[in-house]
Amino acid sequence: MKFRLLTCLLILLALIVAGASAGSTDAQLVVTEYSVSPTSLIGGDIGTVTVTVKNTGDESVSIHSADLESPCTGFKILNEAAYDTVGTLGSGDSTTFTFTFEADVIDGTYYPKFYLDLTDGGSYRMYIPVNVKSTRLTVAVSRLPDSFNEGVKAEINISVGNPRENEINGVRIIPIADGATITPGTGFVGTLAADASKEVRFEITPLEETTVTFMVTYHNGDNDHTQNITLPIHFSEDKLGAEIVLNNVEIESSSSYTTLSGDINNAGLTSAYSVTVTVGSPATAVDPNQIYVIGELEPDDFAGFEVTYTGTGSTVPVVVSYKDADGNTFTKTFDASTSGGGTSLSSGAPSSGSSSGNSGAPSGGRGDGMSLFGMGGRGGSSAGSSIPFMQIGIVLVGVLVIVIVAWKKGYIRKLKEKIPRRKQGEDDDEPADR
Repeated sequence: MKFRLLTCLLILLALIVAGASAGSTDAQLVVTEYSVSPTSLIGGDIGTVTVTVKNTGDESVSIHSADLESPCTGFKILNEAAYDTVGTLGSGDSTTFTFTFEADVIDGTYYPKFYLDLTDGGSYRMYIPVNVKSTRLTVAVSRLPDSFNEGVKAEINISVGNPRENEINGVRIIPIADGATITPGTGFVGTLAADASKEVRFEITPLEETTVTFMVTYHNGDNDHTQNITLPIHFSEDKLGAEIVLNNVEIESSSSYTTLSGDINNAGLTSAYSVTVTVGSPATAVDPNQIYVIGELEPDDFAGFEVTYTGTGSTVPVVVSYKDADGNTFTKTFDASTSGGGTSLSSGAPSSGSSSGNSGAPSGGRGDGMSLFGMGGRGGSSAGSSIPFMQIGIVLVGVLVIVIVAWKKGYIRKLKEKIPRRKQGEDDDEPADR
């Protein structure tokens, strides 16, 4: 009886010692660091979990295996058998485990379990949070010209923003289009921190109406992603550009050539550069003024010109060429004709290579290129060069209204009282003496 009791006590003591040993082994292992890359995944991304374990005890610990267990369907561990055999971890030593997984799941936070199986029968476990959030980048056209025109270079800006919780890298913007020339061919943004944004400028020269696709590529960790934004290009009139108007055109013939003179005005909102005036076919420009060079013409500014030419016929095309600040060339053609002893002007068809929206008849009610008081020769007479009686009448009526108001208010009487009277001389007759 005493022998059986002693045996039971020895077995119980052995179990207590074994349990204490296992608990002691658990207490020696500590996860000193863990990380998830990328820190925020997009659904379908492949990521990594890295765990660093340290033996803080005084004795070595034998680790049989290490594993990362999936928290749900769609969360797949790609290297499950990477750590089936680990070995001994000495006192004060550390070891690192890296697991690769695919997060083909909906947005949310998931907790795969990191598990250590010890050789002596103990274990160690820890849950690692993994964040999945499929927020995309924000891509927008942040700068756009007032209009697009055939063959005219225009500048646009594409803005890329990162609303995600983690940084992304390798950001590029690649323009794709048929019927347009775009520079640069690729806009490199690089790394975008969380809540950061950058802009890339592109120069587009459309040859026809088309659609430009801007493809944005970037890396989230080791995962490649792509987003697209489209920009339709339609031709329209440039409302902010230079607008050329001709006034006071006069044609005078001589024995050797014909002289065409007049004024050219910029009725637009921006300057016209390298302005030149000449004549087109069937007329032929000749010396001494084949091409009249004006240079820069600021908004609301004007300059005179004089072109000499030879040719028959009563109508001659007046060709005006100019450039904008980007060096784009525009051409505008007017038809000047002599009839009834005067000179008239009308807009002609744009010449080859001119920009639509910047050629033909000017906007704003001056489609014939005539000035406010009519079109005519500088010294001659024509149907449009009569005296502006209506304007003069309006001015006279206005003056009369001002005089009547001043008289009723007493302003004229007060003004008269303030005018000093002439002092009477000694020879003046005194009314009192008469």
